[in-house]
Amino acid sequence: MIRKNNSLSAPSFEICISVIIPAYNCRGYISRAIDSILIQDAPCVEVLVVDDASPDDVVDVVKERYGADARVKVIRHSENKKQGGARNTGLKHASGDYVFFLDADDWLEPGGLKALLEIAEQNDADIVACGVRKVFANGTTEPFHAFALACSGGREALGYLAESYIGTISWNKLYRKKFLVDNEIMFLERYYHEDVIFSMRAVMLCNKYISIENVYMNYFQNEESTTHSTSTPLHLASFLRMWPDIDNFADIYRLKYDEEGVALVKKLLFMHAARDIAPRLMHYMQVTSKDNHHKDIEYACADIFPEHKEMAADILKSIFYYLQFVTAPAPGEIPDKEISGGFFRRLRAKLYKGE
Repeated sequence: MIRKNNSLSAPSFEICISVIIPAYNCRGYISRAIDSILIQDAPCVEVLVVDDASPDDVVDVVKERYGADARVKVIRHSENKKQGGARNTGLKHASGDYVFFLDADDWLEPGGLKALLEIAEQNDADIVACGVRKVFANGTTEPFHAFALACSGGREALGYLAESYIGTISWNKLYRKKFLVDNEIMFLERYYHEDVIFSMRAVMLCNKYISIENVYMNYFQNEESTTHSTSTPLHLASFLRMWPDIDNFADIYRLKYDEEGVALVKKLLFMHAARDIAPRLMHYMQVTSKDNHHKDIEYACADIFPEHKEMAADILKSIFYYLQFVTAPAPGEIPDKEISGGFFRRLRAKLYKGE
C-alpha cells in the first residue's frame, strides 16, 4: 500500500533534490528543461548542468540566463564522457538527499518533484517513478510508460523490470542519493544505453520501489538526440555489450543457480538485449556497407572483448544469424529455444572460453 498525504512539511536541510542535466549540443532547448525544474513547488531544489565537452555554447546560454540564480550550477568536462559519465559527475557533486536525472531536451510537469518526494518520504522508498509521455515537434503526444505498482527490491522488482512494468530509463525516477552512493550504483561511461545495467542494479538493490501512473515526464522526440542519431561504431559496441553485461550482472547477483533465477535471466536477455536492441542492430546493418560491418564489429569486439578480437567476424555472423529468426512474441512469452539455444551457446563459447 502506498501512503500519500496531501502535504509535506519543508525539510530542515538546505537542499532536498538535486536535478542532474547532461548538456551536449542542446543550447536551443536546455532552458525549457531547467525552467521546468525551477518552477517546481518542491521544498528545495538544485540544478546541476554537466557540460559534457559540448561543442556549442550551451554553457554561455545557461550562465547568461541563470547566472544570478544560486540554484543552478554548471560543471564542465574537459572531454566527452557521454550521458553516463555526465550523470556520474553530477551525482558526485550533488548535495541533495535525492537525485533526479533529466535529459536536456525533456521537461517535467509542475508538481512532479513534490509528488515523487512525498511518496518517497512517506513510504521510505529508495526509488519512486512517474509516468512518461512522448511529445513530438508538432505538439502531439502519445503515452510512453506509466504503471502503478509498489514492490520490494531484489528479484521481485527485477521481475517487473523484465516485464517492462519498470522501465530501464533512469530519467523518470527520484532516487535516494545515499542509496546510490552506498551501493556504488553508477552509470556506464563512454557508451550509449547506459541506463540498462544501472536500472537493473538499482531495482535489485533497493529496499522499496514505487511507481505512479501520474504523467509528469515529457519525453521529447528530438531527431538530433542519441536515440535518433546516425549509427556509428560506438553505437554498435553499445548494442553488443548488452549481452555480456546482462550475463555478468546475472553472475554477480547469483541468478543462475536456481530455476527461477535462470528463467529471470532469460527474460532479461530477451527483453533488454534481444528485443530492445535487435531493431537497432538491424537498422545499423541497413545504413552501413557490408565492408564497414566487419570493420566496425572488429572495433566493437576489440573494445568489449579484447581477448577475442580475432573472432569478431564469427561473433557478428552469429548475432545477426540469430536476429533473422527473432519474432515478436505476445507479451510475457519468451522464445526459449532462441535465447537458450544455438546462438547464446555459440556466443558464450566464444566470449567466455566455453564456460
